[in-house]
Amino acid sequence: MKNSPLISVSPEFAESETIVKAKIRGLSSDISVRVYKVTPTSFAARACSFTENKVIPKVNMRALYRAEHSPIRTQLFWIELFNIPTFVSVHFVRHKIGVEHFVQSNREDRGGDIKADRLTPINHLMFANANALIHMARKRLCNRSHIITQAVMGAITLAMHYLDPDLAVAMVPECKYRGRCPEYKPCGQEIWDLEAKLKNAQIV
Repeated sequence: MKNSPLISVSPEFAESETIVKAKIRGLSSDISVRVYKVTPTSFAARACSFTENKVIPKVNMRALYRAEHSPIRTQLFWIELFNIPTFVSVHFVRHKIGVEHFVQSNREDRGGDIKADRLTPINHLMFANANALIHMARKRLCNRSHIITQAVMGAITLAMHYLDPDLAVAMVPECKYRGRCPEYKPCGQEIWDLEAKLKNAQIV
């Protein structure tokens, strides 16, 4: 797949950005993940001020993310995924609440590949709030998720460690979130290790 012309352009609205390039075994092209933070934490503080009916100049975002109270939904992120397999894009599209998806079309009348299959690399944009990302991580960092989907979600989480570390701490798989595994067929792994999932990812 040729490099997308979009990869050289950054959105002007972003407060800050982090780029992760991941080399994943079994894929012919590198995946690039770009995460942009759109809204400041002052939005969350302002939302808390309204619910408490008093001026709250600053909030503890780590505690707020951990509690998952509604003001965390003021924190918006623009996430660009380049060269991910089509089937991985389908996995992410399953998430509907608090996130919008904009996925590259493979219609032949729009320059798409008429022979595209589930492995065909495409670009995928997500516009999501923090609450949606916490829920997404619970499902897509799970060892029962496909290994490539895990790697892409892991790259997003890694980017978040640089962009919004308080949110990154809350982005964990279901077993760590609940303290137990709710899957029909648990993976049997007792210790979840983000670094192990990201050993092929590097910050650029």
